[in-house]
Amino acid sequence: MDRLLTMKELAEILRVSYSVIRQWPSHRLPPRVIVPGSPRLVRFRESEVQKWLSQSEPVERHHPVRIGRPRQGLSI
Repeated sequence: MDRLLTMKELAEILRVSYSVIRQWPSHRLPPRVIVPGSPRLVRFRESEVQKWLSQSEPVERHHPVRIGRPRQGLSI
């Protein structure tokens, strides 16, 4: 049987805070399992999380990362 992860464990895997996970809409999260008898108890199958992660595309940066000192104004 597949291990069921809590939202806190999912946050650890994704390396984000628990509060960030709580704020994400359900369509941004991996498929979830509602534990029978408790409509508010949500879990995530570990295999589904791994599959979801492997299907996600890497995020590209829109701005280059600057290395060094920040500019101190315009020089002529």
